[in-house]
Amino acid sequence: MSAYYARPAVRILPSYWLVVGTYSLWLRLCGRISLKTAAWSMSALYYWFHIPGSFNWYVPALLAFYLLSPLFFRMFRRSGHPLALVLAAFPVSYGLYRLSIALELNYMEDFLYRIPTFSLGALPGAV
Repeated sequence: MSAYYARPAVRILPSYWLVVGTYSLWLRLCGRISLKTAAWSMSALYYWFHIPGSFNWYVPALLAFYLLSPLFFRMFRRSGHPLALVLAAFPVSYGLYRLSIALELNYMEDFLYRIPTFSLGALPGAV
């Protein structure tokens, strides 16, 4: 399992740190972000804690999907109807989105709307 997580980390994080580090350094030198915000951006956790002025939502969401992949694969393999699970991802995703509004977590919209797409893409790899 650790090898599963190591491969995407080795593939994604060096490029991410290079781009985000360079961009954050530039913003820091221009006085547009604090050192704390730059550190949050480098951590890829900023999206989940909604740190203003941080980099972008995409890579933290991608890493979360990598973390969720084994769970999705296990659910698909145990289910007698994996396509039904993919179809269920649509209302579940929408429900989570509506809940995020009530909890004032609207910034998670980008991630929540991609759950069905992720589950559809994971389906062929799991069956």
